[in-house]
Amino acid sequence: MICLDIAIIDTGEIVYPRLTRADFLLALTQASLDRYGPGTAEDALIVIDQTLSKPDSLVSDHVVVLPILQTAAEVVGNPLTANIVAAGAVNALTGIAPDPLMEQAVRMHIPWGTEQINMLALKEGRKVGGEI
Repeated sequence: MICLDIAIIDTGEIVYPRLTRADFLLALTQASLDRYGPGTAEDALIVIDQTLSKPDSLVSDHVVVLPILQTAAEVVGNPLTANIVAAGAVNALTGIAPDPLMEQAVRMHIPWGTEQINMLALKEGRKVGGEI
C-alpha cells in the first residue's frame, strides 16, 4: 500500500503549485521508497524505516534510517502509531515546529480516547529522531 501526501512549503511566493522534485521523503514501505525515492532532489532529506533497502536509484546522500515501525510496535505497543512516531522523528530531525505545537497538532487529528498512546508515540519518535 502506498500513501502520498504532498505539501509545498516556501518562504516566498509559490508560482507553480505542482511538485517537481521533492526536498523531503518519508518512506515506511519499500513500495513507496522505490516509487518516489528516484524523484527526489539531490539534496533531499530521505527518512526511511530500518526494514527497507536503499535502492541504487536514489540520488540523495541525505538518507536517514530509523526504527520507526519497530518503535511503534515494540516501544509504544501499537503499530498503528507509526505515523505519529514518524512525525516526532521528522520534527526532531528538522526542527520545523516547537514541541508544544506538534503536541497540539497531533491532539487535533487523533481519535478521542487515544491521546495517551499517541503522545507516547510522539515522544518516542522524538527520541528516535534525536539520536541521529
